[in-house]
This record gives sequence, C-alpha cells and structure tokens, in this order.
Amino acid sequence: EDLRVRFNPKLKIVGVMPTQVQSRRRLSSEVLGTLKEALGELLWDISISENTAIAESSGHGQSIWAYDRRSKGATEYEHAARELAHRMGASAPTAELQTGGNV
Repeated sequence: EDLRVRFNPKLKIVGVMPTQVQSRRRLSSEVLGTLKEALGELLWDISISENTAIAESSGHGQSIWAYDRRSKGATEYEHAARELAHRMGASAPTAELQTGGNV
C-alpha cells in the first residue's frame, strides 16, 4: 500500500520472487517460511538461487541467457519469466526469452 501512495496509485503487485536464495542454508528456509506466512499467494513458488553464472553475466554486461543459457540461473529466470507471464495473463514468454536475447 505504501508503494502505491508514494509512487503510483495504479501500481499492481503481482508477486514477490525471492532471489539469492541459498537452499542449503537453514536461514533461507526460515526466511522463505516467514515470507510465505506474511505474503501468502503473493510469494512465488519459484526463487532464484545464489548463482555464480548470474554474477558473472552481470560483470560481463550480458544477460544470463547470452552468457550461459544452460546454467541453473538461466533456467530459474526462465521459470520466473513464465510465472510472471502466467500471473499477468499472457500465454507465452517473450520472443527475447525464446531466442536468448538480452532481456
């Protein structure tokens, strides 16, 4: 609600996607549990792991798909794009995602 008041009254929040998740750490599981309790359906099922390829792609000024489209990070972001498309009522991912273009 504060975001709408401060920035854009027409803003619609379609969800919250956790990033830099360390699935092997207990703290990450606890934080995700707390977020699920607080946010309910707004919390996406998909999350983005802490990932070397993502950090490296950013350092090289490339999208994760251009840098290493077979990496775990690229796969997770592809799932996230599909989740966003689904929540927005779109039927398919964008052409950039399908072709591996810079997004």
